Amino acid sequence: MITLTTLSNMTGSSHVRNGHVAVATLAGVNGTAVYSTGGYMSVFNNGAMTGDIYLLNGGGSGCFTNTGSFSPGKSVTVGTCGVDNSGTINLSGTTSIAGNYRGSGKLLIDADFVGGASDRLAIDGDAVVGDTVTVNARTIRNAPIKIASATGSTTLDPALKMADNSHLYDFKATAVGKDLMVAPVVRLRQHSSRDGDRNWLLLPGGPGIGSESLQELADCLTVAGSLWLVVLPGDGSNPAPAGTAPFANWPHVVVDAARMLPNVVLAGHSTGGMYLLATPELERHLVGLVLIDTAPNASWHAHFVEVTLRHPLPAVDAAAAIYAADKCDASIAAIAVASAEWNFTPQGLVAGRELLSRMPYNSAAIEWSDAHFDHVYKAAR
Repeated sequence: MITLTTLSNMTGSSHVRNGHVAVATLAGVNGTAVYSTGGYMSVFNNGAMTGDIYLLNGGGSGCFTNTGSFSPGKSVTVGTCGVDNSGTINLSGTTSIAGNYRGSGKLLIDADFVGGASDRLAIDGDAVVGDTVTVNARTIRNAPIKIASATGSTTLDPALKMADNSHLYDFKATAVGKDLMVAPVVRLRQHSSRDGDRNWLLLPGGPGIGSESLQELADCLTVAGSLWLVVLPGDGSNPAPAGTAPFANWPHVVVDAARMLPNVVLAGHSTGGMYLLATPELERHLVGLVLIDTAPNASWHAHFVEVTLRHPLPAVDAAAAIYAADKCDASIAAIAVASAEWNFTPQGLVAGRELLSRMPYNSAAIEWSDAHFDHVYKAAR
């Protein structure tokens, strides 16, 4: 490791290169990495650099080019030449940039969507953002959050990509005036595409069984347009990491899915259809609605219980007792397989058991729906 604390550059021009080493400061993390007292200075980092950069002192100016790893502090003052990032910038809090910003590398940010706070860039100049932005979501809810702002123009380069570590949502970036906003959106998995302008979105039932339960249905469909499987946050094989609140926007999270694409037809199976009927905001985002084995209100539940009492399955009772003692995903899977006779004809029973046995299950989604939706649901219109 080498340390750069003060670089005096009174006249003329100078170049500072950091290659494949770590540049820190005597002040420690987020202290001053580069400090120029005048003239013009170009700073090139292709190693690892931590701290602030000050190039405007004493009437000076300069450029900062990052092709390595840079963890800035609160300020990067470089002048009109600006900051050019094709490496990795790992933000912590708000970093102010005096100068233009052009990005084609990586931006790493932490975000608290519930609290409305995130790491961000405050750019006194123009911004052209074409980075891969990785969002480390500490908390999740359906709300946009600001990750960058500029006093000049803000342009999203077509190369801009969003990444995340939540496994719950994808993230969508939009330029709103001079701000760069990021919002979580429901994940969609494209199954197939044919000629046509419709986007067919299949919403699974359950909940807790995930979009994999509709894979065979999607295989059979030959609709014109594109076919998508909706992957709800916290459902099926999309479990919630610790510290997130995946059900905070259920069932209205389906509106996010409908807004992602044009000419949307939403098809909901079982409880998935009920989620659609309970969300009147969907109407203006859809060109069609398909309901598969669904119900207009919660009265179905009492009828279902009556049917199970008339046609008891001892294996279901045994599996349910195990689940009551240990509410885990494996116990839910055992109940689902044991209940196959209630859901399949004799001819389809073997195939039905096989399908249910390979599904991913999520007991947290089942518990949420039972506590907050199943017994009080009523179609909005």
